[in-house]
Amino acid sequence: MFSRLRTFVLHFRRTRPDARLVESERPRFESIGWMILVTSGIAAVSMWFALSTAMGSMESRHPACLAMGLVIMASTAGW
Repeated sequence: MFSRLRTFVLHFRRTRPDARLVESERPRFESIGWMILVTSGIAAVSMWFALSTAMGSMESRHPACLAMGLVIMASTAGW
C-alpha cells in the first residue's frame, strides 16, 4: 500500500514509476510531489472559503473549487 502511494506521488513530479532512481534521490522527488499535492489542496480549500464568503449557493462551489485545485496542480507539475 505504501509503495503504491509513493509511486502515485512520484507521478506529480513527472517521474516515470519504472525509472531506476538512486535511493538518495527518491525522497527528494517524493517530497516535491507531496508539495505539489498539498499546494493544490490548499488552493482548493482557499477557493472554497472565498466562494462561500462571496456566494451562498453550495452547489456551484464544488466544481469551481475542484477546477482551481486541478489548475494549480497542473501548472505546478508542469503538465
